[in-house]
Amino acid sequence: MAYNHGREDRKWCIWKEAEEKSFLQILIWILYSVKISYGILSTKKCL
Repeated sequence: MAYNHGREDRKWCIWKEAEEKSFLQILIWILYSVKISYGILSTKKCL
């Protein structure tokens, strides 16, 4: 079977887009968690 650069390039692009999407979802989840944590911490009064 011969190497098909176009096919492999398309496979790589699909993989890369999925990887970026999952990374973005993780980043959004982390930022949201930090925002909630900061909101909880900022409402507590220190003595």
